[in-house]
Amino acid sequence: MRRSMALLALAGASFTTQAGEVYGGIGLPGLMLGYAHAYSPSLTARVDVATLGSQDYSTTRDGVAYSGSIKAHRAGVFGDWFVFSGGFRLTGGVTFNTLSAAVAAVGAGKVLQLGDANTSYTLTADDRLDLAIRFPKTTPYIGIGYGHHSGKGLGFVWDIGASIGKPKVTATGSGTALSVAQAQTDIAAEAAKIQKDLDKVSIIPQVTLGISYRF
Repeated sequence: MRRSMALLALAGASFTTQAGEVYGGIGLPGLMLGYAHAYSPSLTARVDVATLGSQDYSTTRDGVAYSGSIKAHRAGVFGDWFVFSGGFRLTGGVTFNTLSAAVAAVGAGKVLQLGDANTSYTLTADDRLDLAIRFPKTTPYIGIGYGHHSGKGLGFVWDIGASIGKPKVTATGSGTALSVAQAQTDIAAEAAKIQKDLDKVSIIPQVTLGISYRF
């Protein structure tokens, strides 16, 4: 019993002697705040949260008004491996994302072209086309960076990497003109065209700069 207690005390002392660190940064994916803990000179574990907030936007194209919002929030759990002496590291982990864009098209009396044949639809006051693009909620992360290594006090950190995942497109139409069967078929075709273009995008990039304080 005494030996077990001694081993637990020794393990606890070993854990607490490793350096803890708080850090903040800015870039993609926005403002960031996190905590890092070094388990050895070559391995550090980190958690952080980052956000670009929610941004509203609006525009008009061919007389049709488009309005919508973009949301970008992210949390992450990471492991840093310091391959060489110094602050350069390889990073792997998992990110938990709320990354989406939604846009709605309205415009009474205006013409909207949809589908493979660019079929024209004259919108009524109750017509509305909603388009949403969403990235996966959970994605693996790989990257490189600098910082979160040995030493105490202020430090400099940077990261370049990406979360891996393809976005998904959904489109819905409502109202007098857009609820007919042909319009629904053309809306699905329009969404498929956008999805095909977005399938070429399989990453959520990250580029951040920041400072840290190790204690």
